[in-house]
Amino acid sequence: DIAPSEGPGRARKELRKENVARISRPEKIRRYENAVKNSLEGLFEALMGAMADPEKAKRSANPVFQGLMKFVSEYPDKNTSNVQMVVDYIAGMTDSFATSCYEKIYWI
Repeated sequence: DIAPSEGPGRARKELRKENVARISRPEKIRRYENAVKNSLEGLFEALMGAMADPEKAKRSANPVFQGLMKFVSEYPDKNTSNVQMVVDYIAGMTDSFATSCYEKIYWI
């Protein structure tokens, strides 16, 4: 019979246990997911509001709305729905940029 020795098998078990301990933090992950969900929903609602009045959004001093209007003006398919353009705009954001946009819209 060919089988791994006790050492590597035990090492794999310990590594797996350590990974689970470091990665699987349900409460922390749940809180992060809720924060991300709130941010993305808030961004979507605000950006859809800007799409409802693009002239106002273009005149806005808020760089988030200006960025959206620039994105829309350069969007290749002019027949695309506003929802799809907003979704594409958000999907192209990094986490840190999306957080920054959210703060620029909602920061009090």
